[in-house]
Amino acid sequence: MGAEVDTKYKSSVLYNILNSRMLTSKPTIISTNLSLGDIEKRYDIRTVSRIIGTMERIEFVGTDIRQKKKMQNG
Repeated sequence: MGAEVDTKYKSSVLYNILNSRMLTSKPTIISTNLSLGDIEKRYDIRTVSRIIGTMERIEFVGTDIRQKKKMQNG
């Protein structure tokens, strides 16, 4: 989430996916580098509500392996 070009159509599709998965109790995994604040700024309130209200946040911290390799290779 966050890497796509922001359009009304894509926002609508994302909302429909999240909403239908929520209504059918299906698990959903979202991977993003966006903070919660960034998500709130980028997506409409209905989409943010689905994300915040139904998902458990698991934060992974560490060094970006691509940046690390680039620094090693010069």
